[in-house]
Amino acid sequence: MKQSAAAISSSRPGSYADLTGHSIPDESALGIFGIGRAGQRDYNVRMSDSPESVARAFVRAINRQDTDGLAELMAPEHRFVDSLGGVTEGREKMRAGWVGYFRMVPDYSIAVEECYCDGPVVVMLGMARGTYSPDGELRPENRWETPAAWRALVEDALVAEWRVYADNEPMRQLMARPV
Repeated sequence: MKQSAAAISSSRPGSYADLTGHSIPDESALGIFGIGRAGQRDYNVRMSDSPESVARAFVRAINRQDTDGLAELMAPEHRFVDSLGGVTEGREKMRAGWVGYFRMVPDYSIAVEECYCDGPVVVMLGMARGTYSPDGELRPENRWETPAAWRALVEDALVAEWRVYADNEPMRQLMARPV
C-alpha cells in the first residue's frame, strides 16, 4: 500500500533550511508522531508500534543526529547495510558508526517522499542530503544531495535491519577534494 509522507528534516542551525533558505516540513508539526516538547526524545511514547511508525521514528532520530534515540530504536542485534553492501552488526557498534558519520556530515538528513509497508518491512523513498565537513565547518560548496531509498525490517517494535540504497558519488567527490 502506498502512503505519501511529509518530508522530514532537521531544523537546527546549520540545517538544510539554514544553508539554502528552503524549509522542509517536519511531520512532527502534526503532533501525532510521538515527538516530545522542548527537544525531548519521545520516540516510543504516544505512537503505535506499527513497523511504519517505528521506521519513521528512526528517521526522526537520524534527522536530529540523536544517536541515543537511534540506539533506543535498534534491536540489540541490529544490522546496518550501507549502499556499498558493507555490514555493521550490533546496536553499540552502530551507535558508534552514527556518531562518526554525524561528525563527518553534521547536518545529514533524509526526506521521505513515499513509504511502502508490507508486514514488518518498510521501504521509504526520498532524498538524502548533508554537508561533508572534514574540519567541522559547514561550507555550501560541500553540500550534497542524492536520491535514496531505505529499507527497515522491524521486529518487536525495534529496527532489526536498516538498509540504505543511494548513489555515494556526490560524497566521494567531495571527500576526494583537498581540504
